[in-house]
Amino acid sequence: MCRAVCLMAALGALVSARGLGAEYAIGPIVLIGDHLPGMDENLAVGAGGGAFSGAYPAIFTPDGEVLSPVSIADPTDPNEHIGYDVWRFPAASNPVHIPLPTTDWGVAARAVNSETTYVQTEYPVGGWRRERIFAVEGGTVTEIANTVDPPPGATGTIYYFSHILANENVLAFGGYLLPITAPARLGVWARHNGVVSPVAITGQPAPGFPNDAPYDEVILGGVSHLGDVLFSADVTYSGNRNRDWAIYRNDGVSTQPLLVGGQATPGLDLTFGASSILASNNVGNFVFASRLVGANAAFTNDETIWSYDNSDMRMIARESLPALGTDSGTQFRDFYEVSVNDAGMIAFRAETYHPTFGVRSTIFLTDGSDEPAAVLEVGDLIEGSRVTRINEPRLAANGDFAVDIRLADGNSTAPGIALYSHAAKSLELVRAGDSLLLSPGDERIIDDIRLSGSDVMGQRLPGPDGSVLFYAWFTDSTGGLFVATPTFLPGDLDFNDVVDARDVALFASNFGRHNAAIPAAADLNSDESVDLRDLALLQSYLSLSDSSAAAVPEPPATILFLLGVATLVGCSRRRETAAAY
Repeated sequence: MCRAVCLMAALGALVSARGLGAEYAIGPIVLIGDHLPGMDENLAVGAGGGAFSGAYPAIFTPDGEVLSPVSIADPTDPNEHIGYDVWRFPAASNPVHIPLPTTDWGVAARAVNSETTYVQTEYPVGGWRRERIFAVEGGTVTEIANTVDPPPGATGTIYYFSHILANENVLAFGGYLLPITAPARLGVWARHNGVVSPVAITGQPAPGFPNDAPYDEVILGGVSHLGDVLFSADVTYSGNRNRDWAIYRNDGVSTQPLLVGGQATPGLDLTFGASSILASNNVGNFVFASRLVGANAAFTNDETIWSYDNSDMRMIARESLPALGTDSGTQFRDFYEVSVNDAGMIAFRAETYHPTFGVRSTIFLTDGSDEPAAVLEVGDLIEGSRVTRINEPRLAANGDFAVDIRLADGNSTAPGIALYSHAAKSLELVRAGDSLLLSPGDERIIDDIRLSGSDVMGQRLPGPDGSVLFYAWFTDSTGGLFVATPTFLPGDLDFNDVVDARDVALFASNFGRHNAAIPAAADLNSDESVDLRDLALLQSYLSLSDSSAAAVPEPPATILFLLGVATLVGCSRRRETAAAY
């Protein structure tokens, strides 16, 4: 903190107000009618279902490429559906076909590194929908699970997969088991090092409960980069729904309860009632919903959402409490979709209530340590259009989010996508009626638009830099998959279209900060700290500005100052290290 204050004093505290929005560059990934490598010569990307129905999502791979299912059609008869397949779309080279068994009904995929892609396929057998999960590793395709053969530890087959989650260390899937009975029989399985084993199945003893009380429902909740699997479970125990549940972590060897029914809540004279995982991140933390139980909890204030961060639990929001960033007197009422990124930032949709304005849907954002504040609300006016509906917020690693919305357009409503830049603190729209320039001379008018869909293998998050995948259909009956990428001048921390001493001042005010306390714009290399590496980047951006037409106040002095700061901080760190010995 002292370093930041000293840096600010040296620059005279010249911090400018942030301007309006980061701009977005929009470009096509694949269009209806395209012929992709690996397709038969007489076939092309089709319009019927598949990638362009939104039901089988396109996603970003860990290395920033796009992975998308694609429907295949005969261009001479575009309504004749052939099937589906999957392609990777690198930024600087041709699309790469991922060969799979023929699929007639659908396909979803998720790449976890440059070598491994997991694929779920659907196909008809005798009028029944069958599902299979494959691992495509290099050129080898291995079947992991299906809805025909019983999975390990179960006597019945899986009726359908409820969730499929994966990273470079583990694949986990949940499913409903046959025969269909009441109550339903569910299970969670995981694949570690090529071997599939059961994590939890209805009827097995539930850890943390006496007398071998069995699991009832088990629901997959997340996977971490360590290979851990999160799941929640109802337990047949006392007959009290507020006590008969738990949230568990399985490390591939044993299962440990993280939270159980009736456990005391931190900071409140209450206990956790019925709870479930809402969202999780790659480091093993999660957000859960809980109904509070106790003398001060009633049906008007018992619904809550909490964050769980390495055993540290914090209440994020509670029904009937004030909703920050909204009209005075507005209270939380109900909670819906939640996203959490690896830095612990949380975005969620909530219904709020105001005595005058009634119930409204609102998106809230928190860095995980502060109170959530409203960012987008039904009724807001954005770029001349009024928001009439808000869906799920999809939070990126840098704090940006995207959300499907509806907008009032005269006497009717039109679809759109709201793109929130955490760095710029701004919202921008892509909506029906906008024109997109696909290539020189090829400009088309959007007729319909939506974010990439979701299914049991859907990764519904933007790219790490806030890039967003969306589908657009045009008034000329064409369409395709597109990416919107935030673009602003590197080093332009206050978004005024020039890199100058004001950006240095803003950077200096955040120097030395770490993790969620950092404004996204100051963390130039996105490593969750503002340090000498970011300082070097800012210096290079100032140097680039020196040779451009942008006006930079006293650039030589600013660059010399930066070099001096680097020297002073480096000397300070060497003195601290020497003192330690």
